[in-house]
Amino acid sequence: ASRRGAQEIRTLFSLDGGRTLRPFDTLVERALDPLQVYVAVRKLGYWAEGFAVLSASTQSCAQRAHAVLRSAVARMQAGEHCAELARSITQEGLPLHPITTEVVGNAIGLALEEHPVISTGCDDAIEPGGVYSLRVGLSDPRGHAIVSAMVAVHDWGNEVLWFSPEPAR
Repeated sequence: ASRRGAQEIRTLFSLDGGRTLRPFDTLVERALDPLQVYVAVRKLGYWAEGFAVLSASTQSCAQRAHAVLRSAVARMQAGEHCAELARSITQEGLPLHPITTEVVGNAIGLALEEHPVISTGCDDAIEPGGVYSLRVGLSDPRGHAIVSAMVAVHDWGNEVLWFSPEPAR
């Protein structure tokens, strides 16, 4: 990103299989599998961001998180209430990751976190012409995963700009 002219780069990763995230500030001498990462890049004043789980092995928590994310992206349309979209992600019975229990997304652009914030308490609606970051985080005794997508919303539907890579099966 730096070589391509990024103005700012933020990274987080996990040393404990995705349970917690920390800044990447030193080399890690061991392989991490799974590797939970977050990257945000600002170029030409605009932000892009994403969460991903990278693994050589099957990660059931990440597979379930991807299924929930695919469903949420498919239903995300202009005019949909943010609270309804958030409830579709935080539905009862899902073992939510502590990082994504309250907020599952937000608009993104010149600021990394723009209005509206997609949460169960939000009274706003998804706006046409907006770009949104949508996150799904799950955590259970077998694993942890946060995955995300960046979605541009238009009057005629939505366009996925980036989707977290699917885990190994």
